[in-house]
Amino acid sequence: MSGKPAARITDSVVKGKIVTGSRTVLIGSQGGLACSVCPDGITVGSPVNPQLGAKVLRGAEDLDFALPSAALPVAWQRQYSSYVNPKHGAACGLLGHGWHLLQELSIRLQEESTLLLDASGRVITFDQPLVPGGQLHSASEDIWLLRGGSTEPDGGTAPWAANPRWSHVEQALVRNPQAILAVSGDGDTLWGFGPAPGEPVDGPWRLMAQIDCFGRRQLYHYSDGTTPEAGHSASKDLIPAGRLVSLSDGTGRRYRLLHQRIHGGRDALGLWGADDGWRVTGVDLTQDPLNPLSAPIALVRYGYSSAGDLITVHDRAGQLVREFEWDHHRISAHRHASGPWHRYRYESAQPGARVIEHSNQEGLSYRFDYLAQPPGPDGQPRAATRVSDSLDRIETYYFEGAAGLSRLIAHHKADGSRWLQSYDSFGRLASRTDPLGRSVHLRRDGQGRLIGVQLPDGRSTQQEHDEATGRLLQSTDTAGASTGYQYDAWGRLTQITQADGSTESYHYPDPQEAPLTCDSPRRIEDAQGGSKQLAWSDAGQLLSYTDCSGHSTHYHYDRWGALIEVDNALGQRQRHQRDGQGRIVASELPNGQIERYHYDSAGHLTRIDPAQPAGTSSETQAADPSIHLRYDLWGRLVQRTHGGLTLAFEYDNAGRLLRLVNENGAQSRFAWDALDRLVQEEGFDQRLQRYRWDAAGQLMEATDGNAAQQSSSHYRWDEGGRLAERQLPATPHAPAQTHRYEWDAAGRLTAASVWQHTGENTAENTIQLQSRIALERDALGRITAEVQQLYRPGKDGGGNGGAEQIEYEHRIAHTLDPLGARQHSQLQGLGEIAWLTYGSGHVHGLQLNGASLIDFERDNLHREVRRSLHPPTAAADAQNPLQVQRQWDSLGRLTALGTTGLQSTEGRDHLVQPLIGQILGRRYHYDSLGQLVAIEQAGAPGQAAQLLRYGYDSAGRLRAATDSQDPQITTRWQIDPAGNRLPAPGATGQTDSQDNWAAQVHAHWRHTDFNLMGLGHLAGQRQGPVQRWEDNRIGFTEDR
Repeated sequence: MSGKPAARITDSVVKGKIVTGSRTVLIGSQGGLACSVCPDGITVGSPVNPQLGAKVLRGAEDLDFALPSAALPVAWQRQYSSYVNPKHGAACGLLGHGWHLLQELSIRLQEESTLLLDASGRVITFDQPLVPGGQLHSASEDIWLLRGGSTEPDGGTAPWAANPRWSHVEQALVRNPQAILAVSGDGDTLWGFGPAPGEPVDGPWRLMAQIDCFGRRQLYHYSDGTTPEAGHSASKDLIPAGRLVSLSDGTGRRYRLLHQRIHGGRDALGLWGADDGWRVTGVDLTQDPLNPLSAPIALVRYGYSSAGDLITVHDRAGQLVREFEWDHHRISAHRHASGPWHRYRYESAQPGARVIEHSNQEGLSYRFDYLAQPPGPDGQPRAATRVSDSLDRIETYYFEGAAGLSRLIAHHKADGSRWLQSYDSFGRLASRTDPLGRSVHLRRDGQGRLIGVQLPDGRSTQQEHDEATGRLLQSTDTAGASTGYQYDAWGRLTQITQADGSTESYHYPDPQEAPLTCDSPRRIEDAQGGSKQLAWSDAGQLLSYTDCSGHSTHYHYDRWGALIEVDNALGQRQRHQRDGQGRIVASELPNGQIERYHYDSAGHLTRIDPAQPAGTSSETQAADPSIHLRYDLWGRLVQRTHGGLTLAFEYDNAGRLLRLVNENGAQSRFAWDALDRLVQEEGFDQRLQRYRWDAAGQLMEATDGNAAQQSSSHYRWDEGGRLAERQLPATPHAPAQTHRYEWDAAGRLTAASVWQHTGENTAENTIQLQSRIALERDALGRITAEVQQLYRPGKDGGGNGGAEQIEYEHRIAHTLDPLGARQHSQLQGLGEIAWLTYGSGHVHGLQLNGASLIDFERDNLHREVRRSLHPPTAAADAQNPLQVQRQWDSLGRLTALGTTGLQSTEGRDHLVQPLIGQILGRRYHYDSLGQLVAIEQAGAPGQAAQLLRYGYDSAGRLRAATDSQDPQITTRWQIDPAGNRLPAPGATGQTDSQDNWAAQVHAHWRHTDFNLMGLGHLAGQRQGPVQRWEDNRIGFTEDR
């Protein structure tokens, strides 16, 4: 592998280097190489990249705005990295040192090379010039650079345009030598670069547009040196040439960048790049064709220190959402809203110095040690970083490769486990090995596309791609079932063919008729021929959905893309009110009730006011029905209060739940291992559960019991990571058991069996097959048959069992429609059940052996409103069916239940009459909180109607009930603060002292030998009328 040019007859060469024609430009060349790995790759804490030693930021907290758009939306995402490449230095961007925006991409053309400056602040170097008509490729970054024009004296078309992959590129770009296109992935979106107005000829080529395959554009506009500063001072200084001043998204929205000169500017010094002192101080929305504006809207505002470092970010509501502190133009601390401060210390004051300490307010602290390593066997450089936290956990990361090809090859975790990874020569992941030695191998084609995955147990998947476009054509799972994909000329998915031959089709509008929504399907035809209709807004949001039955749901959104209204298929409407930050502050339910939400300054939900009739509020009620929530500095819930009762949560510095305190003050405690896996849980009743994991994170053992006695269950997994066996211990009521599981090649359960252990001695005991269930599946993995078998005791379970072992067997078989809904079920000994369905599988009737059994009538929301039960007689069709009608309110609650078609009950047992009255007609009543407060029951002939009423406490728990047929008696339920039911006062067998269960708990709960599971110190297991099981978690009583 020499790295020298390789030429063919069709290749064009400049200065001995291929510039067109060949995809592999140099023999042994990597193509374009980045100066470093992506800063946001591997991260620790809040967050730091241990590979680069860099402080990095790139997450939702630094996404300042993103308005919805059906075509090329603008996502204004700030990215930060303290990494500085020693060759290229630290450039100062629109937001100052270390910050990068996607819109700051640029290309620099040099005599011997081409440089791409990406959105992470990295420099990707192609070691040859990009001449007109030329193309360059970076396999490690999956990027193509294409330049328009031609090297011919009279110009012409770029040779790369002959490749079908670039057939959608407009001819104006293909012929223009002043246009460079950057393409990645499937190539459907082009990033267009060109010289900016007012900048020198040899200056950077700026990002001018994003263009998709439909010709839709996101456009960028730059100052030519004559653009005045806007909105800051009367002097209106001229913004330097080459600075981004505005952009527009695919819908035509226009965004204006506000610039201000923060200081007088500084020349380059060492690795610090030149700083002209100008900064972007805000972004305004100035034009919106979808929601016309009366005045510009501020989307974000930035504040800077006198040195030009970003220190504050305010959102569109004017709220402070981000704060930063700096040291030598590097972030030394930051926080979100009023959350915790995250602090960093670097190894020196030099640009690019690595982070050596990182601390979090009320959280973990980390130390980073960068370890020198000898080169690898093939001479590749190696490095390691040891990370230790304040819980004394140590993890070590090992890397191999130079610059942008450096990759993580080993990760030693805090529990001593080791994970390994390998890569191909272009830095693409090739395999991953877990601590148990199980490896997953990835196979790729010459273009780097994934074409197969081989699992540790030998199973493998396959993928086939279109050679020209790279689109997935077929995928084959580990069971050999293949799914095919078809596309139209625009690259839109038009059909999916499943392994059973069924198809789902997608239909789109013509791009000329609906340019903004042409890539969103208007109709989806399922495998059964049913059609779903969809309508989309120009903002790319679903406006309506019509199901296969013709019932539609409509959606409405605000300017920011947040859902504000839903109209269901019955015309019932739910509305949401939002504050300036987009949070829901009130929801108006279809019945007019309003539920309200309150937030703190950090944006945490602190109070929920349950739904009230319009015009009322929780403040006017005697009891507070609201749910109150409180959080710690990190936004973790620490207290929930409802009806005066509080549930509390406590966490450690790693954010793991340590203690849960219920409304009684009883505590449940949790313990975790070094990898944050739950290893012990001590319940409110002193129940003790422990868990043991293997090095790969699979559960090996679970124990249950108390401090005095525990029983253990063991788990075994196969090479594919599927549960193969579970061993359950013996109990006083049952011998030990082993549950075994069988799986097909696709990882779907095919059989489960129960084996019973015999004998007291574990070493000598044998196991007998007790029961087994087997499942059959179709090509799509849907269950088509089930066989349940019970085996006679005493037979050898060594795997040689014959038919004579089976004591009982039951078989069920199903035929499915193309959507997977059951059509017929063969029930052994009973005959055939026919499932009558409509739409996407909603059941409207059942037949048994051809005779109608049940018919269902449904409303537009597919809820049952009438059920007709046919008598199972030969003359069933001649008789009027028994019908049950249901009515629902706008909140989906059952409000009425009625039965017609009952036969005469005259002369029947008088005990039957009340039961008949209950089903003849019932009406259900709810209060404003949604609690069932009354049931009206029609009486049977000759019987009075009945009214049942229910009462609740402030926490919504049932406490009392009355019956109109026995008005002198009110049934009341006593419960403790945690909601556990207590015996009624004066119940049989209860005294005022030691027999009172609540008093027992209160008196003994702090004693270490008090055991709610055993209760050996109590005289029996009965408290009042309640008979309890040994573990106290199940009680039974005949008392109402």
